Amino acid sequence: MTPPRRGEAGLARRRRREPAWRRWRRWLVRLLAGLLPLAAGWWLLTAPVFAVRRVTTTPCRYVSRDTLAARARPWLGRNLWRCRPGDLARRLEALPWVARATVHRRPPATLAVRIREHRPLLLLGEEESDGTGPPVLLEDGGVARLAGGRPPPDLPLLIPPGGAPAAGLPDSVRGDLAALCRAVAAVGLENDTSRVDFVRIAPEGYRLLLGGAPRRELWLGRGDFTARLQRYLAVRGRLDPGGVVDLRFRNQVARRPLAPRGGKEQTP
Repeated sequence: MTPPRRGEAGLARRRRREPAWRRWRRWLVRLLAGLLPLAAGWWLLTAPVFAVRRVTTTPCRYVSRDTLAARARPWLGRNLWRCRPGDLARRLEALPWVARATVHRRPPATLAVRIREHRPLLLLGEEESDGTGPPVLLEDGGVARLAGGRPPPDLPLLIPPGGAPAAGLPDSVRGDLAALCRAVAAVGLENDTSRVDFVRIAPEGYRLLLGGAPRRELWLGRGDFTARLQRYLAVRGRLDPGGVVDLRFRNQVARRPLAPRGGKEQTP
C-alpha cells in the first residue's frame, strides 16, 4: 500500500481538527434560515397591523353604500392574509344588482372591492305607495327594485297582458324581454327622433310603442328580434309617419293604421 504523501496527510489532519464551535455555528445558521420564514409567516397572520380596518368599493349607481357596508362588516377585524377574497365576492354577488364583484388585498389593512352592476333594461311597474322603488328587468333576466325615492332611469315601461303583475312574469317571458331590449340596443333603433316608450305583451307576441308624434307601433311577434328590427330600419325612411308596422312574418313589412287611444286594438 502506497503511503500518503506528506501534503495530503497534513490536509487530512487539518480537516479532522476543525474546531467544534465552527460546526455548531454552521448548524445554527441553518436552523435560523429554516425558522425565519416560519416566524415571518406567524407575524403576517397574527400582527394587529394586518387587521382589516377598511373595505372600499367602486362607486355604485343602484346598490346603496349602507347595503354594501352591511355585507362587508363581518370582514372587519379579520387578518388580511387569512381573509379569502372569493368569500366576500360571492356574498356581494348575491345582491340582485351586483353582476360581478372582484376583491383585492391592499396591505396593511384594506380590502378593495370592484363592483360591476347589472344594467337595467325595462321598467316593470311604478313606485309603490309605501315608497318602495319600482321593479326593473335586468340584463340577465332577473328582477330588482330601485331604491325608494330615487328617480327611475329613462327606460321603457312594460305593459303586461290583462293587468297581470309584471314582476311575476315567468322566466321564459323575462328572458324574451331581455333579448328584445338587447336587440333594440344592438341595432341602434333609438336615436334623437325614435325612442321606445312602452313594451307591450300581446297575444301574438311583443310590440314596441315608439314615442313622438305621430305614434308608431312595431309588431315583432316572438323571437329573432334583431333580424326583424333590422328589416324595419332598412325601410323606415320610406314608410309614412305613424301607424302599425307589422314585422312578424319573414321577409315582410306590412303597414296598417294605428287604433285610436281607448279604441279596440287590431288583431290579425
